[in-house]
Amino acid sequence: MSGGGERVLALLPELLLLLGAVGGLLLGLWTPQHRQWRVRLLVTVACLASAVAAAVALPKPAERVFEGTWVVDTTTGVVRIVIALGVAVLVWLASASLAGHPRETEAYVLMLLGGLGSVALAASGDLLLLVAAYLLASVPLYALAGFAKDSAGVEATMKYYLMGAFVGVLILVGVAALVLAAGTTGYLDLAALLPDAPPALLAVGVLGVLAGVAFKAGAVPVHFWVPDVTAGTTPPMAAYITTIPKVGAVAAAFRLLPPSRSPTSRSTYRSWSRSSPRPA
Repeated sequence: MSGGGERVLALLPELLLLLGAVGGLLLGLWTPQHRQWRVRLLVTVACLASAVAAAVALPKPAERVFEGTWVVDTTTGVVRIVIALGVAVLVWLASASLAGHPRETEAYVLMLLGGLGSVALAASGDLLLLVAAYLLASVPLYALAGFAKDSAGVEATMKYYLMGAFVGVLILVGVAALVLAAGTTGYLDLAALLPDAPPALLAVGVLGVLAGVAFKAGAVPVHFWVPDVTAGTTPPMAAYITTIPKVGAVAAAFRLLPPSRSPTSRSTYRSWSRSSPRPA
């Protein structure tokens, strides 16, 4: 098998989630309203298949694919399994409130896409991919928050969206500052170059990027949306919004923040970063 094919297969769990979302949307278009359970079943199968594929790949050595932007290691594998199984469970928990809804299919597809974005947060090895993952893990959730279309849900959605848009600007400013400071977006290169970067740009960049991660984790100081969204949406959707993205956000923070602040560990990490093989 060619190297390109191997790199694609490294993302098999994510591809299964994506195929489940696309297949579910197409199936829902051709399925009568009273038989939308078929879409729920297809989404569940896609999640379980993704979890199995992730479990099979878990013992394999860590690798970085697509120019080092996507990291496949133990952290990514665990997040893949947790999110895939979590989405499958939450899809069935939400089925009682979604059954008969004219947009039942869309709800299941959005839950799958939000889970895919959360996995991308955990697997990101590049700031640009982190931004894309942030959007994929946010936009579907805005729609899910107000799915009931009542006054409380609309208010929750607006607050959630406005806060997310504001933090989205912060993360873009942070990425721009880090690019100006280091001239690169890859995590490994940033780890080697940022210690010598201008402090002002470094501070703006780190605060902006971490603000985006904190928003997805519901952490201080960008946590104000959490009580409004959980009170304004249905319990299954509140459970989804407050759990699935947090798994990916915690893993993203784990990759972004160094394990230790000591000079020894920093120099060791810098040496490892420079000596790590780059993908062809």
